[in-house]
Amino acid sequence: MDIPTIDGDVKIRVPPGTEAGAVIRLRGKGIFHVRGTGRGDQYIRIKITIPKNLNKRQKELLREFEEENNRKKWF
Repeated sequence: MDIPTIDGDVKIRVPPGTEAGAVIRLRGKGIFHVRGTGRGDQYIRIKITIPKNLNKRQKELLREFEEENNRKKWF
């Protein structure tokens, strides 16, 4: 994903399994410290949008995913 920062866009990779509301820190991409040297960090909060209207193919894929997930035995 491209994330806007004060220096321009930065490309980040969101790890698989990241949950909604998780926070990712971009070290040194924030604003300059008022006193002293260096820069602060920029924090990104992950928001996940769930679609409300799915077409027939999307519903079919979700059912297949659910079936596959139910077949796996973890223990």
